[in-house]
Parts: sequence; C-alpha cells; structure tokens
Amino acid sequence: MTALRDLKALEKKGFINKVHGGAIKKEISQYEPTFEEKDAIASKEKEVIAKYAADNVINESDIVSLGAGSTITKIIPHLKQKKLTILTNGLKTMANIAQYTPNFTLIGSGGELRKPALIFVGPEAENFFKRNKADTVILSGTGLTLKDGITDPDPLDAEVKKVMCENAKKVIFLIDSTKIGKRSLVSMIALEDIDLLIIDDKAPENFIKKLKKSNINFEIA
Repeated sequence: MTALRDLKALEKKGFINKVHGGAIKKEISQYEPTFEEKDAIASKEKEVIAKYAADNVINESDIVSLGAGSTITKIIPHLKQKKLTILTNGLKTMANIAQYTPNFTLIGSGGELRKPALIFVGPEAENFFKRNKADTVILSGTGLTLKDGITDPDPLDAEVKKVMCENAKKVIFLIDSTKIGKRSLVSMIALEDIDLLIIDDKAPENFIKKLKKSNINFEIA
C-alpha cells in the first residue's frame, strides 16, 4: 500500500505514468534553460504579449501576482498604472520593478532561490501566496497543449504557481507561439481553469480553431 501511494504521488506530480503492475517514466523534457536562455527565445513575440497584458488586463490600484519568467518580466517597463501592489517570487521581476517602477509597492515571497530560473520556491514561497491574495495573477510556462494545459519543467516552481492561481481572483497566462504543442514535466493548470490566455499572432491556425471549439477564453496580442 505504501508503494501504491508513492506511485500515485509520483504520477500526480508528473514524473511517471501508472500502468498495470507498475509504472513507466514519462518521456518528457526535463531540461530547464537559464533565465538568459529563455529570454533570448521569441523575444519579439514575448514583448508583444507582455505589452498587451500591461495595457489591457491590469487595473489601477490592483494587487498583482507576477511570475518569474522572461515573458513576465517584459511587462514591467510597459506598466502605466500609477499605483499597484506587486507580489512575486521572481528575482529578475523584483529587479525590474525596482528599476522601472520604483513607486509601486513590491513584496517578495522569499524561499529557496533556484538559480537556473532565478525564482524562489518551497514552503516559504507557497505560504506567502496563501497569505497574500491578489486581484490578478499573470504567469507563463514552458509548454502548452490542449490535453496537458500549461506545463513547467520544475515541480517546485509549478507548486508555487498553483498556489498563486488558487489565491487570485483572475488567472492570466502569457504563452508565446514557440511553446504551443510542447509539454514539460509537470502539468500546472488546465486551460479551462484559466480566465484568459494571451498568445501572439504566430500561433498555428489549427490550434486557434481548437481553442475556439473548446470554449477557451483567449486573446491574440
């Protein structure tokens, strides 16, 4: 029974697929690029999506939870709001807010710093987002499929993002077209649980048709 519980836990976290008599390892990419590597990929598309989000989904005086991804950090220079409270677990996100929007109220989560992505994870980060509620959470991921939803390579980061989503009134994901059809290790959130998905105009037409057919709320930047 202990082994069965362990297998169920591993399957839930996305490491394996349970099969009759045991389990098999998922053949999904576990490689996590550095922040700089991610920032260099589809930089133009990320910029367009980020500006669209800054202009259209954040209201004056909102409490906003921001993730740590390279797409999310591109939002900050475009913020025209005069008063916002920003909650984040991203080291780069904090640095950009301090540089571009020093008058905003910035609250960092703390936790264990994961250097590849420059994010704070672990129980301290999760508890921070449980205590502090947001009007809007804006996140990204490394993969997007209709079946698996938004996926990430790191289970610890995914757990923090799940808590962020659970404690925000509105959940928004920014996904550039290079991530569509790809999936990483951990399924983070189903598309039907997202309030708004923002993509760029290079998204495949057949994928857009499937989004419409599935009644997923999305906008093209």
